[in-house]
Amino acid sequence: MTIRRYRFSFAPSPTLRPLSAAALAGQPAPMESLRPIEPKLTPRDEVVFLLHTAAEIEHSLLVQYLYAAYSLGGEHIPPEHRPTVDRWTQQISTIAIQEMAHLVSMQNVLWLLGGPLNLDREDFPFRGQFYPFHFKLEPLSLDSLAKYVVAEMPEIPQPSPELQEIIDRANEANAESVINRVGALFARILEVFDHLQPSDIRPDTAGTYQATPLEWGGTADRLIRVVSTLDEAKQLLRDIAVQGEGGSSSTTSHFGTFRNIYRELNNIAGLVPSRAVPTNPNTARDPFPDDPEMEAGRITHAEARRWAHLGELRYRMLLAYLLHSLLVPRAAPNQGPRANLVPWTFWAMRGRQRLGGLKSISLHLATLPQHDPAQTLPDGRTKVAGLPFDLPYSLALPLLEPDRWRLHIDLLDASATLLGQMQTNPALVQRLREIDVAVRSAIEQGAPPVPPPPVSSEETPTQRMVELIRAKRDESGAADFHGNVQYPGDAHALADLFDESLAGNKDLALLLNTLKSRKSLRDPQGRRLVVPGSPDESVFYRIVTNADGLVPFMADKFSDEDRQIVRGWIAAMTPQTPLVRGINRLSQIQIFLDEAVEGNEIGAHGAFWRGLSRDEFVAYRVFNTVRLVQPGDGANSNLVKALHGDGFPRMPLGYPPMPEDRIEFIERWIQDGCPAELSPSVAIDFTAGGALAHERHNAFWREFDNWSMFHARPEMFEAVGVLLTLAGRWDAFARATIAEAVWVAEVNQPASRAAIVRVATRLMGTVEAHYGNPTPGLTLLESFELFGKGGRGGLAPDPLRPADRQHQMNGPQMWFNWCALLDGCVRQNPPLEPAFWRGMMRAVLLGLMNDGVFRERFPVVGFSTDDPSVGAALRQHVLSIPEDFLDEELARRFRDTGFVLPFGG
Repeated sequence: MTIRRYRFSFAPSPTLRPLSAAALAGQPAPMESLRPIEPKLTPRDEVVFLLHTAAEIEHSLLVQYLYAAYSLGGEHIPPEHRPTVDRWTQQISTIAIQEMAHLVSMQNVLWLLGGPLNLDREDFPFRGQFYPFHFKLEPLSLDSLAKYVVAEMPEIPQPSPELQEIIDRANEANAESVINRVGALFARILEVFDHLQPSDIRPDTAGTYQATPLEWGGTADRLIRVVSTLDEAKQLLRDIAVQGEGGSSSTTSHFGTFRNIYRELNNIAGLVPSRAVPTNPNTARDPFPDDPEMEAGRITHAEARRWAHLGELRYRMLLAYLLHSLLVPRAAPNQGPRANLVPWTFWAMRGRQRLGGLKSISLHLATLPQHDPAQTLPDGRTKVAGLPFDLPYSLALPLLEPDRWRLHIDLLDASATLLGQMQTNPALVQRLREIDVAVRSAIEQGAPPVPPPPVSSEETPTQRMVELIRAKRDESGAADFHGNVQYPGDAHALADLFDESLAGNKDLALLLNTLKSRKSLRDPQGRRLVVPGSPDESVFYRIVTNADGLVPFMADKFSDEDRQIVRGWIAAMTPQTPLVRGINRLSQIQIFLDEAVEGNEIGAHGAFWRGLSRDEFVAYRVFNTVRLVQPGDGANSNLVKALHGDGFPRMPLGYPPMPEDRIEFIERWIQDGCPAELSPSVAIDFTAGGALAHERHNAFWREFDNWSMFHARPEMFEAVGVLLTLAGRWDAFARATIAEAVWVAEVNQPASRAAIVRVATRLMGTVEAHYGNPTPGLTLLESFELFGKGGRGGLAPDPLRPADRQHQMNGPQMWFNWCALLDGCVRQNPPLEPAFWRGMMRAVLLGLMNDGVFRERFPVVGFSTDDPSVGAALRQHVLSIPEDFLDEELARRFRDTGFVLPFGG
């Protein structure tokens, strides 16, 4: 275990007062509880020191709360009290998750200040002067709850008799020592923040290294934010204090939650809510003759010791993944090392599909005896083992990136050894092995544990292109020329991408990737800047050669030799697989599978198909081992064989067999090579009412429903939840009850932007998959028009949706969501692909009008179903609106309808 000594003195003052409401609001307030640090530090260094302390407290509380939550339950609890105890488990687990978010956000603030990151914490038996109470892993009781209440307590100058009783009990439980409130430390941090200067921060880390809510599942209750200014950092710290460590007395704060649990437990006479887990469990081999408390926590049963060692190891793996993820720069969504390291952190904490994490190990330990032979408590309960949460010998990662990946491999090797020794819970052993195999495979295939080979002395086409761009940047002022161009969906102006000092932009990598990205800036005809392998189709090359006369003054800056370098760079790229246009069949197969299990989860593998893209579906391996499909060989693909019962128990288990015609549909798709869509030779007739047009539109809406509403994955579900909140705010803006500036500020908040980007990116991919790229605007108009008309000449009944044969709009809730998303995209700074969203906005506007007119869900001023040409009139009305006014027009037309809150009307 770790014993640490601080070189600074920061003792509490005689009178402990909580964080005041004035301090939380950012107003001047007297310093309440902490004396100055000795020796004196500079303001920036002092804030870094205090943030290290705060981070350690967050980590300590997180671990102690988790242990308390995992301790709850057991067969000894009377049936009438089990729902209450289960609720306590959920509430304390939620607080622990919020503490985890606090810990991550502390690292963001440290990044902003240029300070070292810190995932350390107090380890028993050391008593830090800054910590609220003695670190102790213990089962939940009135004593431990009292300590949690007081540590999280807000400013209450005259506690009630009930609260004073809790305070007295907490101090007594803390070895007769006064509990330090965490709020006092936050007050000091906020005070010192006022002495910092803009030169003390590194705002560039906001776009490179800091953790984002999109990566970590940040929500309104999980405070993970990117901070780029001192004011943003202070607000984040205030919000953390309000949520728990110095928050209000509301029941939603940590203080309020713990106090309510204390009251409930105190009112249930004789209830022991926890299993007989030890206090301060440890795996020391030698006894503690002079420390009865540590001796009482010693695990001596051989199998329990093995599982406890495994828990300690996987706790170390969690911390290693977490720290490593914060030390590598962010890449594009779902790319780069962080795209693996962040999920691995969650796998270590909670497993995959909630099985295989520290919680699973902890619950299994509580089924194993602590001692050999087993011992019992006076009340008859057998003493069981607990998860030690012991810190590793070091939290530091190797300095070199390849050595960090080697450390992960070492930990996986150690885990494999321990798992091979286990004699109990083979299902959990297997799940942990599956997780480790997935991590090891990703490291070996995707992460760079081996240094890259030296670059050849002969210049490559890419190197020649980089040198050309550098020359144009320095000689022709390219960076200044692009100063006002915003790259859609990126935090930087295009000019910034010429700056090689930006993290991740070594050798102008960001600029090169921007030029060749599928989502790059496009010309007015929607053509891409760079089409890999095809210079003549690349707008960038056509510009420098003045092939279309688009930017002649730019072409003048390139010599014939320069143009050959550009052509050689594009021609040397591996051509990308073209997007095939046609009707998506995968969404139909996913619906077949959903209907086969009646929408339920099934078996250990769960409903894995939900929300997967084509590439994810083809690459998927059940339990990370069984390949699902073999493109080009439908009959021998395991999915088809399992549905037939060939070599597998016939799937789905416990449900009627899937009809043969549906299995044949799946087999044909696999035999065709699992195409994203039908062959491009399929002629699509977009005349309203055409069967193929209807099927294409139905397929689009099926896929959209699948990932956005019915079977959304957790990260998408959380993003849609943010949009639900924004939808109500957009309604207020459209009705002019809040100012336009307020709405624009709200959609540009980090959490709002992250949610909008996640949903928008998936929507753009879905539209592109079904309608091609660039998407014909009239096609989208038709899709929404037919959707809105419904049974009155709209989309044909969908045979693949028996439970909902005719697509139905979901009233105002659906439209609020669409409006908030679309208006939010064009009002982002910078806007998200404005051309795409303005085209989409025309379609949504027509769909909104159709839903009102043809479904008569609300009145639409100026249009009547008595007019036989109402549909054509609506269509012409939308097409006549100038694109520059689409967002204002959307708000105006919304005001002209009779929407009524609440949602779902």
